[in-house]
Amino acid sequence: MNKIQYVLSCVSFVFTSLLAGETYRPSFFVFVPSDVRTSIIQEKLQFACPHVDITAFGRVRDFRKQVTTSQPAAILSPSVVIERTQGYSLALHGVHNDQTEEAYVLAAFGEPIDTNKITEKVIGVVDILGRKPMVDYTSQLLQAQVKIKRVAKQEDLLPLLTFGAIDGVLVSSRTFAAMQQQSNQILVATELNITVGLVAAGVTDASAQQPISQCLSSLDTSMNELLGVEKWR
Repeated sequence: MNKIQYVLSCVSFVFTSLLAGETYRPSFFVFVPSDVRTSIIQEKLQFACPHVDITAFGRVRDFRKQVTTSQPAAILSPSVVIERTQGYSLALHGVHNDQTEEAYVLAAFGEPIDTNKITEKVIGVVDILGRKPMVDYTSQLLQAQVKIKRVAKQEDLLPLLTFGAIDGVLVSSRTFAAMQQQSNQILVATELNITVGLVAAGVTDASAQQPISQCLSSLDTSMNELLGVEKWR
């Protein structure tokens, strides 16, 4: 769809809704793994975006099931999730330090992980895709078939590492810095030539793009921080 067709589609939809006496409220499903409770994220987003119907999810399994069943007009999630969700196209990218992607590292206690021996290690990851897709995605990133331990939230990684349930964690550089401050042991990073997309919004209904753009553009600094970004474009 070109720009003129998109504008005409939006105008037509809004005009039809007005004639019918309806107010268009696109459904907006949100899955952004966070140490903040899902109910709080949903409440804050709904307050900031009263003209959008927000539903937030804490687990990828629930999110994927409801997206398939309900087919919301838009979704907010890490960009790789949107890219792998059929029927949705990227509409807005979250930005941090003027970038839509961020560097990732392998973090471990004591000594850096030798990437040549990565297949011998168990790596902790925050699950954003589900069991099999997450194994495949992590192996693709690390260019080796790896064993992983999935967690729902970032805060669950450090305890697993502390008690030796995993050998290392695959996290963003920002997350690594935060984990260093929280840990009582010395965390070291293996630098990787890997960047991963930040949170983004995807739409399946062209008429949803404008209200979703207005919603995300209206978020204040604290709400954007919860989503791991500084602004949207």
